[in-house]
Amino acid sequence: MKKMNLGIDFGSTYSMLSYYNQVDDTVQAIQSQNSSKYIPSIACFGDDDEFLSGDAAKTFLASAPGWPSYRAFKMLLPECDPKRLERRGYSSERSPRHITREFLRQQLLMAMESCEVDRFENVIICIPAVWNKELYTMSGKAILRDVCRELDMMDKVTVVSEPAAATAYFVYNYRKNTRKFYDGLILIVDYGGGTLDITLTKVNTTRRADGTQAMEIDV
Repeated sequence: MKKMNLGIDFGSTYSMLSYYNQVDDTVQAIQSQNSSKYIPSIACFGDDDEFLSGDAAKTFLASAPGWPSYRAFKMLLPECDPKRLERRGYSSERSPRHITREFLRQQLLMAMESCEVDRFENVIICIPAVWNKELYTMSGKAILRDVCRELDMMDKVTVVSEPAAATAYFVYNYRKNTRKFYDGLILIVDYGGGTLDITLTKVNTTRRADGTQAMEIDV
């Protein structure tokens, strides 16, 4: 069975899937159906009740103005008010959790086909930093992790905050380009489709007892 590691930037407006290419030591994005690395975070049910997501959903909705669609389902995962969900077009059968699970399933299947693998060894999925701070949204992190596990397409899933992932990527490239370890502060500006998030992170590089370098990121 061929496996690989996968990173998912699960955005409210667009999502992206990427993997580490060992051949040329780069991180590469997986292209969607329309040859774009940006996957619209949108879903709907077609004429025959077929679940559509990403580019397929966007194309279908463009030809069917006013057709029910699902957006921002990631941020609605912790929502417990049925009236608010109903106003957004969700129901008990078509809940944000159900839509999220099917959306991720289709994107993971696309990644499997594109990279010619049978399963994912590790999946890293990003979440808003606020999910680690506010009690109201604490459950969102756990729900998303459980949804990924329900798919049974990966051996391990790790949920990390978006600024922590961005910091780790910067530090990786810094080490790659300068041959030095980064220590200090980094200002992360996440100019998203719906919100602007500004986060200060701190990187501390220490040496373990066995002599290897370890990096700690404080968000």
